[in-house]
Amino acid sequence: MYCRCGYDRTSLQMDQCCPECGQLEYKAPKFLKRFAWAWRLSLNRWSKATCVLSMTLLTLGIANAVFLISLLVYLLAPGFQGGTAGMALLFPPMIWGGVQIPATVMGVVILILVNELSRTNSRTCAATKTLQKFNYWCVTMGLCIPLVLIGGTFIYVFIRSNMQ
Repeated sequence: MYCRCGYDRTSLQMDQCCPECGQLEYKAPKFLKRFAWAWRLSLNRWSKATCVLSMTLLTLGIANAVFLISLLVYLLAPGFQGGTAGMALLFPPMIWGGVQIPATVMGVVILILVNELSRTNSRTCAATKTLQKFNYWCVTMGLCIPLVLIGGTFIYVFIRSNMQ
């Protein structure tokens, strides 16, 4: 966190005034700095564990989307003779429905439990809430990115098959 004058307040307590200008106001940090600050201040191990879980779910969602795009590029490449290779397009939805949705439900349940159980002091609570916002963002993006690409792929394949 930085003061409005630009002083780095990481070594100060939240309720201490800035030694440079004497103010108690903060300048809003960038997204990743805010995440790093919250990670450092949060004493709750469960919120950090759910943060790792949510980043893993985001990585799984992005990997699933990349897998789907690579399959689509392979199947639409010139010279592809057809056959049953198009069945491979069913793997990303199966990964999404069989792995990612159950893991996301588990992660959201843990996030809700951590939210209810982390009411110790204001400093830790604010850091935990910042981590939880980041967690919810990661979980949402991890679910939505493959969903949009899977839906778009099947709409594209459906439209392309009806045009031939």
